[in-house]
This record gives sequence, structure tokens and C-alpha cells, in this order.
Amino acid sequence: MAYPFCGSEKGECRETEGAHGVMQRNRIRRKARARSDIPWFRRLQASPGRVDAAIAPSYKHPSGQFSCALHLYGPPLSLSPTRGPTMPLPAPSPADLTLLEQLAGIALAAGVVIRRIETGGINERIKADASPVTDADQASEDLICRALAQVLPGIPIVAEEATSAGHVVALGDRFILVDPLDGTREFVSGNGEYTVNIALVEGRTPMFGIIYAPAKGLLYAAARGAAFRAVRTPDATVDRDGWAPIRCRPRPSGAIRVAASRSHADPQTRALIDSLSVEDCISAGSALKFGLLAEGLVDFYPRLSPVMEWDSAAGHALVNAAGGQVRKPDGAPLTYGHPENRFLVNGFIAEGAPATGA
Repeated sequence: MAYPFCGSEKGECRETEGAHGVMQRNRIRRKARARSDIPWFRRLQASPGRVDAAIAPSYKHPSGQFSCALHLYGPPLSLSPTRGPTMPLPAPSPADLTLLEQLAGIALAAGVVIRRIETGGINERIKADASPVTDADQASEDLICRALAQVLPGIPIVAEEATSAGHVVALGDRFILVDPLDGTREFVSGNGEYTVNIALVEGRTPMFGIIYAPAKGLLYAAARGAAFRAVRTPDATVDRDGWAPIRCRPRPSGAIRVAASRSHADPQTRALIDSLSVEDCISAGSALKFGLLAEGLVDFYPRLSPVMEWDSAAGHALVNAAGGQVRKPDGAPLTYGHPENRFLVNGFIAEGAPATGA
């Protein structure tokens, strides 16, 4: 099966399989046995009838059961604890769908600007935080913020480039998070795996989300209780009637499919993925990994290194609306609107729907 966004048919992180994967697991096993103080690993005395396991305590469900259960000391445990069926969100209202269509139209318009700059030549600079930025980032943000002020007047906007420049916004119960060009490294490299991300947050939870990949003409859109996928070039009409509903797939009983970052792999996330029973690991840039999860192409997307709120909010809304969940690595709810933390998100775990009958 060919997967989108991959460098190969089965993705670029298939090193978890075959001889290399066995050697990697053996190396982790030896280290875990030799040292009990390995960061973020610890030994747990399993409950009766279950094996001991080296567990990543950074990923625990509120139920108290560890959900990533690394199989370093015995057979793998389940990816998630048994949890009841996810309560479906109510279907979006006509007003919600109209707003979602307007937000999608803004993202497509930003795509036109980005593609025009991409065609004309990319001028990359390095910001004070050592991350790359281009003229397309700023032009996209300017267009998005102007359009949002028309569609949602009076709603505060937290946008990446303005925030990086020191602009401070007084937040309310509702506010918007904007990443005008997520995946600048992918944009500069020319692989097309960059996105425009727009999220409307209500009560610290993302309720509306748009992820748009202009170079691929791929649109993901989510409102409360509904998630969609559509193919739309930047100059196309939004045409909501042609959007296809998408859902996360139920967690399989065996090996899982995992999404991983193409440009931001970190040792902890890599170790977690290597420890799981993985059928396929798909590398992708930007917020496209949330789209893979929402349409059921993968089951699990971990990110244990920091991101910003505007990186994850739209994808969070999308996965929630598609029947999955996104939480902090310790299992606590992931909330938004934290200027006291400089809008930093210290990692997350995103997963699809619970197993059928769970």
C-alpha cells in the first residue's frame, strides 16, 4: 500500500523492523536492565497476571493505567488501556459548518500567496529562536489575520510571527491560533509537506481546525463532531458539498501504524516508537500527521519534544472531531491559551479511536 507524504512506500522510519529493529530493542533492553535511572523509563511492578514492563511514565491515561506499555521486559501490553467508547460530539450546526467553510476559504487564499512566493524564489532567514522563517510566513499571516478580523471580529488572534515579534494579545474564552506556514523546513526543501493551520479555541479546547497543504491541494477541516478531507488547489472554490467525512480507525489488536516527524525526530519519541509493535511508521512533515491519524491511515502519533500551541491546535481539533484524542504525555488534558508558558506545548500523544467493543 502506498501512503501519502512518505519517502518510500512504507515510510522512512521502518528501521523499527528487521535486524536493525531487533538490535535497537536489544540495546534499549540492555540499557534498561543495566540502569534503573534512565530518564523517563522506570520499572513497575505489574498487577497480578501481567508482566513487568519498562514503562514511559510520561504517557499515562487518567485511569492510572499506562497506555504506551513498552515491551522491554516481556510481551507487549496494549497500546491503550481499555476505555469506554468515546462520547461522540454533537453534530455541527449549520452555523458551525458555515464558519468552517469560511475558515477553509481563508486557508486556501493563504495558499495562493504562499505558492506565488514559492514559485518566485524563497528567501530564508533565521529568527531569534533559531527557527527558519521566509517571506511566505509573514505574507500568509498578514492575509489570514486580516481575513479572520472580518469573519470573527473581536476574537483575539495568536499568530506565530506576531507573537515571535513580541506582540501580546489579551485572551478571552474564545481565541484563534494561527500557524501561517507550518513546516518551514519542508517549504524550503521543496518537498511540499507544509501546511497552513488555523484553530478556534473555546474554553481552552480547540473546537474548529483547518489544516491545508497548498502544494498538495489537500484540505482537512473539523468542527465540533465532524471532520472532513478534500482535495482543493489554492485557487479553487471551497465547495463544502464535496468534502468527504473522515474518522479515526479503531485501534487494532495487533501491530499499529505510527506517524512520526520527518524533520523533528527526538530521542525520546524515537525510543517510544521503537519499543512498540509497529506495522508501519510513516514520516511526514508539519501537521499532516494529524490528518493521517484522523482519516485512519495511522493509529498513533507521539511527539515528546516541545512544540507551540499553534503547531498542534488545529490537528487537535481534527483528531477530536474524527473520534480520537490528543493529550499531554502524562495523560492529562492538553489545554490551550497559556501565555505564561510562552504558548509552549511540552509534547503530546495523539491516538485514534478505541478498539471496537472497548
